[in-house]
Amino acid sequence: MLVDDVIAVLDDAGVARTAVAGVSLGGMMAMGLALDYPDRVEALIPICTSATMDPGAWTARVQAVRYGGTEAILDLALGRFLSPEFRKADPDASDHIAEGLRRMSNDGYAGCAAAIRDMDIYWRLREIEAPTLVVAGDLDTSTPFEGHGQHIAEAIPRAQTVHLHAAHLAPLEAPEALATTLIRFLNSCNTTAPESVSERLPSASSTIGDAL
Repeated sequence: MLVDDVIAVLDDAGVARTAVAGVSLGGMMAMGLALDYPDRVEALIPICTSATMDPGAWTARVQAVRYGGTEAILDLALGRFLSPEFRKADPDASDHIAEGLRRMSNDGYAGCAAAIRDMDIYWRLREIEAPTLVVAGDLDTSTPFEGHGQHIAEAIPRAQTVHLHAAHLAPLEAPEALATTLIRFLNSCNTTAPESVSERLPSASSTIGDAL
């Protein structure tokens, strides 16, 4: 369903084919897009994500949110989203993400968490033909490279890998490094990339990402 939603947005915007990048759940959706609609994906960039997660842990998270709301998983989520050094250096950004989680629909969060729980696309990854760059955060405890990004990179033919000094929300913790990496990769694939990082890059305080 989530992948079809992306296709609906692309169709509405008149975009026939594009490079696709996504963080966490967004990365799972990006890989699903490359698998189910390969003719629509010029290049693939899964960021701090996985092709399969622990069903038991995500069942517990679904239940926690359904009974206690997103407040019930707030500390867990923040601890996984951001590194301690970033939270100390930029408490406003941490507070901004916490507030976003509090305002999030409980049913929406639980539904997305259930989708993560039920997802298992690892065995199909070898079907992906799009040029792929797997981005890992060296401080990511939610989807660490070993056991997650590494498996993606090994399964997708000719996939490249890059490591950033960041936790799960790499676009927030390492925006310049990530943007520069993406532009370099997209240029190598002969896809359209912005000429200037600073002109296209949102401020860190306004970047939340789509991680769960």
